[in-house]
Amino acid sequence: MKKQSFYQDMPFLSYYQSSLRNIVVFTTLSMAFIRQAVVYKDKNKIYNLMYLFFSFIFIGIGLNLNWILIKDTKEYDIHKAKSTEVHQYLSILYVILMLMIIFLLFIFYRIYIAIKR
Repeated sequence: MKKQSFYQDMPFLSYYQSSLRNIVVFTTLSMAFIRQAVVYKDKNKIYNLMYLFFSFIFIGIGLNLNWILIKDTKEYDIHKAKSTEVHQYLSILYVILMLMIIFLLFIFYRIYIAIKR
């Protein structure tokens, strides 16, 4: 059976794009909170830690959504895939996952510095 393009598999492609958008939204919110934490770095320790905590929560939600999307995409690739392009979309998710983990480590570092002050 000849496999079709991934673009012809619209229900899963719609799910993939919506989930990816949600991951980016939560990551952006996390970045916004960490930016706000920089503003309060020397002014107010409680606000700084609060913004870092919110940043941690949002990046955690984004990581969780990314992991769920990776799991669903792998399952889709094994059972229902009509195309051979699914592995390309998995590689995008893995790159995003690695970037989010690096960003999470940066948040941990900022929390450590904020507590140490």
